[in-house]
Amino acid sequence: MLCPNKKSKNIVDFKENIRLLDELKLNFIGSVKLDEHRDLSSIPTDDSRFVPCMRPQLEGLKAFRTEKVAYGKKRTAVVVFNPKLFEAQRKTLDRDIGKASGALSDLSRRIGERKTGTTGKRRGMSEEALRKMCDKCLSRQFMKQVITIRIGAGPKLEYHLDTGRLQTLSDTLLGKKIILTTRDGWSTEDIIEGHLKK
Repeated sequence: MLCPNKKSKNIVDFKENIRLLDELKLNFIGSVKLDEHRDLSSIPTDDSRFVPCMRPQLEGLKAFRTEKVAYGKKRTAVVVFNPKLFEAQRKTLDRDIGKASGALSDLSRRIGERKTGTTGKRRGMSEEALRKMCDKCLSRQFMKQVITIRIGAGPKLEYHLDTGRLQTLSDTLLGKKIILTTRDGWSTEDIIEGHLKK
């Protein structure tokens, strides 16, 4: 399986590996990061191009197949939606939203206590320091996309869950995988199975 992680060095290594495979004329099947292929990952999962997989071992999955230029060459791409993956990712997302909201609420309370001197000596806080604390609260994946913060003078912290962005995220990225392959002659379901067996 060829799948780059978040570190830029490994993304470079991934691209170099693809170049080497092309140079050696070796076939591959590999998943790629959704963020690097927004043209495909942003297609809603209820789009009519998604077709249910018919094989028993792929039950519940739906996919569509296309071609796109990636890493310097035209490739076969298969976009797969897996409802079980969606459910797991959505549960994680909801849990992370709860934790982030709790942390921001606690931070907002502490700012108020500092201003009023409830916890002792009154101490100010710079907007920069507050922004860094908010970044820490929103460090988990997708949090900065779905929770908006506003830092005002004082400083003052306001935040809210952007339900529109949360719905878009659920309708597009969650539950998806993008598979790239040189196996142009394989059926879509063969490609999916080939990826799952790695």
